[in-house]
This record gives sequence, structure tokens and C-alpha cells, in this order.
Amino acid sequence: NGKVSAALRRRLNEDFHSAGIEINDDQWDVLIAVSQRDICTQQDLCNATAFSKPTMSRIVSVLEEMKIIERRKART
Repeated sequence: NGKVSAALRRRLNEDFHSAGIEINDDQWDVLIAVSQRDICTQQDLCNATAFSKPTMSRIVSVLEEMKIIERRKART
């Protein structure tokens, strides 16, 4: 099961790269989680993806720098 998952992730990264899409599989996981919610916190994304808070913060920062997502402060 782990070998299949690793092979699929490698293939996804290769397909993104060959299509000129400069995101990796972890970033893709976050984008999928974001697309399934109207509004979400980084904690929501951590729960949905099982990434740690520091890892999520790094991924979100990179996606924001790439202008793929927009981060906003919560009202509460």
C-alpha cells in the first residue's frame, strides 16, 4: 500500500512538472482540502491532511507566494 501511494505521488509530481505546473503533491493535497470548504483555518487544513502546524504554515506560505491562495486573518 505504501509503495503504491509513493508511486502515485511520484507520478503526480512528474505530471505536474511536465505540464508546467510548479506545485508538489503536498501542496496539491492542501489545495484539494481548501477546495472542499468555503472558509477554513490552517487547523482545519491540518486536520484534513494530517500535516503538522509548521508544515501547513510553510505550505500555505508557498502557495500564497505563488498567488494560488489568499490568506486572511480570522475575524474571531
